[in-house]
Amino acid sequence: MNITQIAPDHLAARGMEPVLSTRDAAAILNRKPQTLRKWACLENGPIRPVRVNAHLTWRVADIMTLLRGHVYVTAQTCIGGIHAE
Repeated sequence: MNITQIAPDHLAARGMEPVLSTRDAAAILNRKPQTLRKWACLENGPIRPVRVNAHLTWRVADIMTLLRGHVYVTAQTCIGGIHAE
């Protein structure tokens, strides 16, 4: 799956933000779906989910930002090789 193909222009035109299921987001982030569910439950992950009809979804924009290395998890860990201080 190519993340750039997930955000069609018609969503933006309607003011809707493209989101992914937990399974798809986990695959793109090379994590297990349960890891993302844990982030949601404990509210300690690098990105936060959006709940839609009692289901977790993940913003494509947040995932892309995380993949670019611009989101810090904690002061003692890093994402994308960029350490927080």
